[in-house]
Amino acid sequence: MEVIRPNEHYDDDYHQEPKDPYHLAYMIHFFLGAGYLIPWNAFITAVDYFQYLYPNKHINKVFSVGYMSAAVTVLLTLMCWTRSNRIKLPSVRTRMNIGQGLFISALMVAPVTDWIVNGNQTTMISNISFVVLVSMVMISGLADGLVGGSLVGATGELPGRYMQAVFAGNATAGTCTHHSPMHHLHQRFTQATVTPMLPEPKTQQSDHPPPRVNHVKLLASSKEGPVAGDRTFNVGDFMGKCLTAIYVPKGSKGTVWCCMGRVVFYPFFVGCIHGPKWMHSEAPVIVLTLMLGVSNGYLTSVLMILAPKSVPIEEAEMVGIAMETFLVIGLVVGSALGWFWNFEKN
Repeated sequence: MEVIRPNEHYDDDYHQEPKDPYHLAYMIHFFLGAGYLIPWNAFITAVDYFQYLYPNKHINKVFSVGYMSAAVTVLLTLMCWTRSNRIKLPSVRTRMNIGQGLFISALMVAPVTDWIVNGNQTTMISNISFVVLVSMVMISGLADGLVGGSLVGATGELPGRYMQAVFAGNATAGTCTHHSPMHHLHQRFTQATVTPMLPEPKTQQSDHPPPRVNHVKLLASSKEGPVAGDRTFNVGDFMGKCLTAIYVPKGSKGTVWCCMGRVVFYPFFVGCIHGPKWMHSEAPVIVLTLMLGVSNGYLTSVLMILAPKSVPIEEAEMVGIAMETFLVIGLVVGSALGWFWNFEKN
């Protein structure tokens, strides 16, 4: 396995960087990182409202597929365009301004469309408004790919602390909202992997003591269960991405092995259902979810910091865009596998 090691020239470049005594550049990157995920959080926060408006539509699935596919398309285009020597990419400022404009347009059109069709809920008008809504979600995905890819690519040429700021901002966008971008994934995880494995309740005779309450089952079946797990994961993710401000390993070999080793969380979560009785409570689930979030945030941030530093600075932008591209592709593949698992269980 090839080990990613920081380029030795980056240390010199770092010391030659102008001082940032008030950490203004750091805060700007932090807010930029939070900013390009807030529109997606705005849509997914209102998923219950949209489900009420369109009860026959699979809002979570359609939003996820539309948004992620649009973002991946733009990121792949940026990655290929960056490698081309014939056509030069527009400046980072231009790309990010275009993306921010698309964000504003998408967020404005959706409520205006809902206001226009309010009270005219015929089948045709409802279908048209739904198509417009999904189109706005896809435009947000295009803007996400454009802004996120450009930001991560440009930040790859800077010292690693600024990449850490961008991804800490990403985590903040999810933590500060009621639902996060991973809300639907946590619901599917609970429904597909936990709920189907719960034993069927057995009829108890009146002379027997009442059955012991399985708090994990209650948490999984309640409406607040996925939200509580979602919040716990997001807090852990934010903590993990903040830890890279304290320590970043020199190479990536250990980080890659840790990423693959995270599969050990799955049997532990299964143990919360079928394991010993002391695991049948909220505490082990919360601790495991928090650890899952911390490991996700830390390992993601470490790899995103190290990868651009493993190549000459001229190629750092392309590597940053490539890392962002494959990060989003991983989310798409994970979502698809989650849906497949859910369909199999149903």
